[in-house]
Amino acid sequence: MRLPWLQSTGADPDYILQVQAEVGNCFRYRPEEVAGACLRKKYPVKFVRAILASVALVSAINKYYKRIGLVPPAYEYDVTA
Repeated sequence: MRLPWLQSTGADPDYILQVQAEVGNCFRYRPEEVAGACLRKKYPVKFVRAILASVALVSAINKYYKRIGLVPPAYEYDVTA
């Protein structure tokens, strides 16, 4: 969790304490993992399948950005890792 970043935004101190209390006590999903899960036909979706679908989704988005001459998002999955 990037609490120093949250603190630097001027967030309410009570909110920062609430976020800090959640660290390690709740699940957090990346937006692309949620989008990847939504691409599946059957629910519930196993997490590993959501990850694989999200890798394909981000890869397709990055290829599209490059094809139209835009800079892709700041991250790309390294599927070899």
